[in-house]
Amino acid sequence: MKQLKLVVFLFVVVPLFFGCRSLKSFSPEQIIENAIMAEVQGDVSYYAEIDMKITSKNESLNEVATIKEWRRNGLVRNELISDKEGEVIITANENDIHMYFVDKKKILKTTMEDVGQYVLSPKEQFHELLNLLRKTHDIETVGKATIADRPAFHLKATTREGQNSIYGNIDLWIDVEYWLPLKMIMKSGSLELVMEFTEIDYDTTFDDALFVLGEVEDAEIEVINSAPETLELTLEEVPEHFGKPVYVLEENDRWKISSIHLTKADSIQEHDLLQIDYTFNGVPSLSLLISQFQESDPTVDVFDDVTKKVTVRNQEGYLIDSAEIVMLSWRENGLEYAVQLINPKIDINELFKLAESMMTIK
Repeated sequence: MKQLKLVVFLFVVVPLFFGCRSLKSFSPEQIIENAIMAEVQGDVSYYAEIDMKITSKNESLNEVATIKEWRRNGLVRNELISDKEGEVIITANENDIHMYFVDKKKILKTTMEDVGQYVLSPKEQFHELLNLLRKTHDIETVGKATIADRPAFHLKATTREGQNSIYGNIDLWIDVEYWLPLKMIMKSGSLELVMEFTEIDYDTTFDDALFVLGEVEDAEIEVINSAPETLELTLEEVPEHFGKPVYVLEENDRWKISSIHLTKADSIQEHDLLQIDYTFNGVPSLSLLISQFQESDPTVDVFDDVTKKVTVRNQEGYLIDSAEIVMLSWRENGLEYAVQLINPKIDINELFKLAESMMTIK
């Protein structure tokens, strides 16, 4: 706590008493570094209410939700009301995560060791985002604001010239004392995400029972493995699984298949997903992903800042070219194909050449 008080003193008290030094005198890098390095004694506990809105030209992605959240020492309870999923209650405690879809009377239960590794706190999520943005964005300090009756730093992250980023441009408002993101506006192509805390109370206390879902009468319970079921396949088994011929990248002296595995569908992943990994001169270089598709599946064109329509194998497809992911995707004969580039030394044009020369396995 001593370090935190020092940070607050430097960023709040000093500018207050020495008006000639505005917030601009503290660089975004300093604020980010302090946000990442600041230590709060114990885990931050709070009750919060959050508004979230997603808008896109693809109406299937639009969503409005309100969230009530309780956190204490790694324990979490969320009560979400969404115009898409209705009411959802999520609890995470010790080794269990429960998701209760109230309108559907269905509970998804996951049991795993150390839930805290998978349920990141807002501060941890914020740190992950900042580390990503440092590589692709210019970050500037805009000023200070009040969000949910809390003083906050306002940072603006703009995609750096010459960089393509799937995250687009982001505005962040960060709690001055606890370094939690109290508000975020992210614009990427036609997709806009707005998340804002409308209320937060760090001093409230809760009973342990709050973080246990408890018995729900007449609810269907589905247990999800912490790791989805994965099968190893041979090339010959692939078309048998999909019930139709399948196109794959052909091996040669430079390109070799290193693994073929199938991830089975579950309540989280709607379709079985086949992944074939390839090496180029012995170096892991790309993955071919194949799955069934439905007409209702959204396309990636919402990220139109980093996505363009292309023609692949006489089919309409999309190329995502960003710092985070490079992927060529299209639909053919009832299947969804995606070639994801892993090795940055491979030219994007090579993806098209490989796709056009795919072989058929029956």
